[in-house]
Amino acid sequence: VKAGTYKPTDGTDRTISFQLKEGVEIYGGFAGNETELSQRNWLKNPTILSGDIGETENAVDNSYHVIKAVGSLSDLITNKTIFDGFIVEEGYADGTYSNNNCGAGLYLTGASPLIRNTWFRKNNATASGGAVFGIYSASPVFGNVVFTDNTTSVNSGGAVCSYGSMQYYNCLFYNNHSNQSGGAIYDISKEGKVINSIAWNNNSRYAPVQFDGVSVSNSLVQGGHKGDGNIDEDPLFFD
Repeated sequence: VKAGTYKPTDGTDRTISFQLKEGVEIYGGFAGNETELSQRNWLKNPTILSGDIGETENAVDNSYHVIKAVGSLSDLITNKTIFDGFIVEEGYADGTYSNNNCGAGLYLTGASPLIRNTWFRKNNATASGGAVFGIYSASPVFGNVVFTDNTTSVNSGGAVCSYGSMQYYNCLFYNNHSNQSGGAIYDISKEGKVINSIAWNNNSRYAPVQFDGVSVSNSLVQGGHKGDGNIDEDPLFFD
């Protein structure tokens, strides 16, 4: 996919999302003149998937989910499905039903794709998982993924897993907010794991921890976190 901003629909139907399909690999970050995948530069050529489908900069009419991956127990979406090199922003999951008030950036059900080199930013859910929500055997793997400025009214501004197992490698969680538990991650199944990642300036209203329900190792976590090799040191960010 060439650099630029893309929206799930040209209309105003908030239920329409980009759909991940089993076995399909999607790569962003191209200038448009490459002939090989290795020639792309996803940092230099930002490819944005935006939920801002209605009135510009008015979040309440945005897409419920920017991206969805919908499988079933008999037909799961596996990690043969790859999503790599995108910015995912401005989803607004405020629907009245559970599948439309969780996971404003990415909603997963029966789906375990591989998510790499991606930035989830400025997504909001009125229930759980401001950026990402997974349910029913959703066990995605995130590698080199950034979560910033995502919010939720219930659990986890960053990501929520319900009955699955999410894994995060080399990820950054910054300035995500939850009104209940897990500013960065909340895992109901308590089977997820975070490795070699950074969590800083994430907050939750009732349980002041950045990670809730996941094992954490070899990571930098503000305020500290139990687990092997974790540290609480200034990450020395620059703008």
